[in-house]
Amino acid sequence: MSATTRYFVAVNLNGGTQYYSRDSESLINNRWTSVPQFVVETGKASPMLEPTATALVKRLRSLREDPWLVSCTESQRLDVPEDGKPTYTEDNRQPVRATLDSDAAVANGTASWFVVRPARTPLGQKWFINYNLPNRPRGQDQIYSDSAIEVLERAQHLHVLEYAEPAPAIQQVPKPVVQQARGPVVRPGDRNRR
Repeated sequence: MSATTRYFVAVNLNGGTQYYSRDSESLINNRWTSVPQFVVETGKASPMLEPTATALVKRLRSLREDPWLVSCTESQRLDVPEDGKPTYTEDNRQPVRATLDSDAAVANGTASWFVVRPARTPLGQKWFINYNLPNRPRGQDQIYSDSAIEVLERAQHLHVLEYAEPAPAIQQVPKPVVQQARGPVVRPGDRNRR
């Protein structure tokens, strides 16, 4: 995000996206309270710099809203991370299959394989696995580390490896046998002739 880029703060109200325009004051429980006002059209909304928009998002979250930023120039949605929760986004590296089983188990085909995905974090590039514990919502638990093997070791140490996302089996595709094209038959005596 650029320091000069302006943003709208958006929320989902009454079944549609609305944008922050201003605060008004209302008398609530014999106290004057600041109440945020929202509009449907971006032309009537208040554009603001990122630090101001981020502060407003945090204030709206305290009011039990789920706001996000919208770039004024590109109309691109940007989610502001919650306090204490770093933003983890998948990067351009490919997910890998990893196992902690021995080479013998891998050779026998009895190894347990898991999907380990890449992530770009505030602490640099990491690897993570998803695991799904019973009686918890799916997809909310991850373990991060510097390498794919370290992720699996941490999951094993925390006794959650059995709940990790298993890797799909590798499909063994037989290679087609291609017969090489044969050239003209050359007799042994004709090989050195020009």
